[in-house]
Amino acid sequence: TESMRISSSGNVGIGDTNPDEAKLSITGVLAGDAALRIDNDQNTNAIEIDSEATSANAIYIDAESTTGHTIDVRSDVFTSGSSLSVSSDSSSSTARKLVNIVNDNTGATETTALYIQQDAAAKGLFIESNADRVSFQVDSDATTQNVSYISSDTVTAGSLMVLTSDSSSTT
Repeated sequence: TESMRISSSGNVGIGDTNPDEAKLSITGVLAGDAALRIDNDQNTNAIEIDSEATSANAIYIDAESTTGHTIDVRSDVFTSGSSLSVSSDSSSSTARKLVNIVNDNTGATETTALYIQQDAAAKGLFIESNADRVSFQVDSDATTQNVSYISSDTVTAGSLMVLTSDSSSTT
């Protein structure tokens, strides 16, 4: 029984007898199995993508998950660093976004675009701006709802504190 095919163009199909659409095509994954698993015991990148694409995505995920996560990053053992790091060293001064979250369906009225849950006694959101520019801006088209709403159970301190450059504060 054939389970892998290498085409004349070098494309590899695992469970795919006609892998013309990709250099590596995996189909027919059994329930409970992962389509691709990398067990890297070395201190190297497990996956490295060097893309020269200038107008296409380096990674594209077309997911139909209804209750799970499209991307689930688990990093339970690190002591410093980040679970997810997005950076750019481009000197372009064009209006670009390092992270772009779009909920493109007007019917999804109860969707939260960015949800942060911090269970430890630490900061839920911290913005450090090292430039003489706006650090936080809200641009809202709301006409009947609050633009900003803070719900707090704080009893002994204020819900919002603004510190100026001379360390004076307003609560």
